[in-house]
Amino acid sequence: MKHLLVVGLIALFALVFVSCAPQERPVEYSIDADDIVLLQDTTPISVYPSYNSFWFNAEHIYVRDGNIHIKPDAPAEFTDVLAVTARARPSFSVGIRITRPYIALESITLTVGSIIVGEPFQIIPTFTPINATIRTLQWEVTQGSATITQGGIITATALGNVVVRATSPAGVDSILSIPVNDRIAIHNATQLSQQLRLNRTGHFILRDNIILSGQWTPIRDFSGSLEGNNFTISNMQIVRPGGFVAQSIYLGLFGHLSGTIRNLNFENCVIEVDSGHMGPGWIRAGIVAGSLRTDGRIENVNVINGRVAVARENATIGGITGGSRGDIIGSSFSGTMHSNRDVGGIAGTLYAGTISNNTVEDVVLTYHQVSRYSVGGIVGFATGGQVTDNVVQNFHIQRSNSGELNMGAIVGHVRGNLNIHFNSFSTVRYTLNEITRPIALEIGRRS
Repeated sequence: MKHLLVVGLIALFALVFVSCAPQERPVEYSIDADDIVLLQDTTPISVYPSYNSFWFNAEHIYVRDGNIHIKPDAPAEFTDVLAVTARARPSFSVGIRITRPYIALESITLTVGSIIVGEPFQIIPTFTPINATIRTLQWEVTQGSATITQGGIITATALGNVVVRATSPAGVDSILSIPVNDRIAIHNATQLSQQLRLNRTGHFILRDNIILSGQWTPIRDFSGSLEGNNFTISNMQIVRPGGFVAQSIYLGLFGHLSGTIRNLNFENCVIEVDSGHMGPGWIRAGIVAGSLRTDGRIENVNVINGRVAVARENATIGGITGGSRGDIIGSSFSGTMHSNRDVGGIAGTLYAGTISNNTVEDVVLTYHQVSRYSVGGIVGFATGGQVTDNVVQNFHIQRSNSGELNMGAIVGHVRGNLNIHFNSFSTVRYTLNEITRPIALEIGRRS
């Protein structure tokens, strides 16, 4: 009896506590339940408190980021029912009628500038009206020498005019005649320096070997293309004495490169900056470019007996480029290097892009810094991108101190997400205090 009395008192107190405790106010859910007509590829849907508070289900559409999107396989016109179910308890559902009317395509306008033999160019279609239901095209070359993808990318294979037809399944087509030009020919050092500086978006081709003389000033912000035609640029000299560096500088044939360089050789080219360069500015140096930007591409470019030497802590250097966000494919470097910071046989620093099928061979690097920086046969320091199918042979680091240094046969230091595979190396070593040891790790350090 006493036991039953205790149980009853506990139940009474629990009931009083629950009844007196503050209650959470239920979230109010609201849905725009009116019929929706889809006149664009994406149409916002009005729900409260957020689209994450609901489940959505329909046959021809889906909801993401608060917008209605049409599925790729949806018919040209349809009527659908979007079931919107609240995640609340108790749950409730609303059906919204969704209609996609057929909007007829009236015309297509095709746009592209003059194109260059061997270079891909994107033809831009403009549809009228812009929200026409059918906006897919079938592409074909009806006249001239060119290939075209079904995405509208055309590559001419000979000079002359090319005629392109784009046809819509809606029965509307458009025809465009495109002039095909050759690249601008470069025969000597004067043309190389003047023409590429005057037209930094132009397309050029070497017609002879180029021998440079005197001090070379890097070409800034080049976004065109240079077809080397397997010729050689030799004796490029960039030598900077001591001085204060207030802002970053970029040293190479190009300062910043966001264009394409292919089928080109460099021989006996030198970049040297002595230790007098101090200040907050960085130096990024490579024989081809100080910095390779996102859209940049270097392909089948070979540096023979090059020298890149920057005796400064605020610097990243590479045999090809100081820092890379673009693609370096099928290229090579041999020669000597000197650094006090991050250095790689191809790129000093890799942020993004692909470094693939390159060779670094017969390189001697002298290194004097005591801080924890990075040296790699291909890349010194990497925070992203892809390093694949590269080869390093006979890469020798001559160290003058015993400070901690990240040394990898392929990459010195990886911090972040780097895709690295199918690389190979042999005879990669360092010498310290007259003792030579092998470098056996593909990556010196991960963090």
